Amino acid sequence: MKKIVYSLAIALMMGAFAACSWDDEVAVVKTYDSIVAEMKDIQAAALSSPGGRWRELNTLLHDSIAGVWTAVATPGGTEGVYYREVPNSNDKGAVHPIQTAQVVVNYVGKLGSETIFDQGRGAKFTVNGVVTGFSTALQNMVVGDKWEICIPYALGYGTAGSSSGYIPGYSTLFFEIELLEIIQYP
Repeated sequence: MKKIVYSLAIALMMGAFAACSWDDEVAVVKTYDSIVAEMKDIQAAALSSPGGRWRELNTLLHDSIAGVWTAVATPGGTEGVYYREVPNSNDKGAVHPIQTAQVVVNYVGKLGSETIFDQGRGAKFTVNGVVTGFSTALQNMVVGDKWEICIPYALGYGTAGSSSGYIPGYSTLFFEIELLEIIQYP
């Protein structure tokens, strides 16, 4: 019964998303609000469910984003990372960081809702020093870009979750990322 309810909810949402125009700012806000509402519902259901249900619900969440947001171009063959560009008045750079570059970013990491698990302002790190999905997105950004990204569990913390225990296995991750600077370009 719950599968039928979830399937109907997704079908209705996808129909609503198809009717939205990304050129219309009001439609973008409604679409984003709908996604956040869905994330909260799915996470609440997942947290109250035993075992393998977390994986199923997080896969459902990721798949609902896949039909709405843009796939990240992945020269290395990594698939499953999606993004939505946040309007930003900053000047755009022209250079993409490579895996071994050091970057400065503002970011907020969330589980499938508004549950923040990590954040940083002016954080400095090497591009390949973060989870694969985050690194993949960074390599497609330029200085001044501000993105919201969706990372499937396989490109995040996998089946085991984070070593700290804050992120369960099979978790879909969301990040808001702003690339501020590339400080070392080997």
